[in-house]
Amino acid sequence: MGIDISVREEKMDRYIIPSVFQAVQLCEVLANSNSGLRASDIEHALKIPRSTVFRLIRTLLGARVIDKKGTRYVYGRRIYEVTATDMSRRSAQQELVSPLAALIKGHECSALIGIPSENGALVVDVIDASLTCISPYRPGAQLGLFDSALGQIVLAHYSFTFYKAHQQTVDAIKSAETSLASKIRTEICTRGFSITYCSKNENTLLAVPVFSVDGELSAILSLYFSESIKDVLKIQQWTQKLKSIACIQRREVNK
Repeated sequence: MGIDISVREEKMDRYIIPSVFQAVQLCEVLANSNSGLRASDIEHALKIPRSTVFRLIRTLLGARVIDKKGTRYVYGRRIYEVTATDMSRRSAQQELVSPLAALIKGHECSALIGIPSENGALVVDVIDASLTCISPYRPGAQLGLFDSALGQIVLAHYSFTFYKAHQQTVDAIKSAETSLASKIRTEICTRGFSITYCSKNENTLLAVPVFSVDGELSAILSLYFSESIKDVLKIQQWTQKLKSIACIQRREVNK
């Protein structure tokens, strides 16, 4: 099958609804698959009858939690949509959109709003300033801890104790050089921003954190440029503008 899926057998609490538990497990194996799974693959992974698999699939398809591509089933965007429309989170995002749009107006760049996720950062909003510069990162995109400016902000501002509850993230950190993680944290905590370059596409991501009243990392603001920016003064100028928006948003929350 080409994937390594193991479903942990646990004694079922008598208050747990088996079908709901199985639906969650089904979503988990699909989320961990790169190319989706056939019904037979799901049956093998979950070790449940095929008739149960088809009922679960039919239900989850109807709720748009999963999608079908050919003969394979893939994890859908419904959960992301529900999470992104959480009222408190969405309100904060909407307060950021207007000043970000004003900031990039007339410039060849895009603005991204991200939130911390299990493995890095999740892009929840994208504002493109013009049709000639469209960000390749769209809402719902997952950006890694080490290879993206948004993910590096998460890496820098969450302690290792946070990752103990997120095994995939812990594994990602362990698989990378410890010195690299330490260097990224030090650089970001010193200068207050992160910047990454994609040598393949010659683009730049610049990101700053947004903190809530209680000091929690609530969002990440980022600018995407379709060129490699090495001018230190230009980087500093854009960074200060992003930080000013992050500060405005926090003052609004404090009111």
